[in-house]
Amino acid sequence: MSKHLICRKCGIQLTKRNWYNSHKKINSKICISCEIQRCSDYQKTPTGKIVNKQAHQKYDATDKGKITKYLNSKRYKQTKHGKKILSRNNKKWSKRHPEKRRSQHSLNYLFDYGDISIDDFICAICGKQPIEKHHENYEEPFSFIPLCNYHHNLITHFKIMGEID
Repeated sequence: MSKHLICRKCGIQLTKRNWYNSHKKINSKICISCEIQRCSDYQKTPTGKIVNKQAHQKYDATDKGKITKYLNSKRYKQTKHGKKILSRNNKKWSKRHPEKRRSQHSLNYLFDYGDISIDDFICAICGKQPIEKHHENYEEPFSFIPLCNYHHNLITHFKIMGEID
């Protein structure tokens, strides 16, 4: 026979399984609904916002957090709104970097309609495929270094090109 308890916050009589079980036993006499509302209210306070932000930053720094953030971003980009934002950002990027866009367009045209294939290239550092095209000088669009995604990100974001030669 299940024991019925009364929530000290809302006064509703519920069974034992509908209670919030706190390991601290501070709020152990309230129902799950009231505990969810209490947490929601706390997260709206200035202190709660700071604590919540710190918890998210700590989680985002973990491997699991990075993977989750990447997958959520990827999923968002597949939505109607995500595609609209991505398209808008790509147009802004193209306006800010016309020389990069011209270089990319010329090289993509060569691969699409020329006699060479992107599959003919391997990463200059590790030998993996598929590759991305890294330009040292955007004025010479057909002069590029084939790199895998990992090494292209390292070089682009950390500017370590001098160490490859």
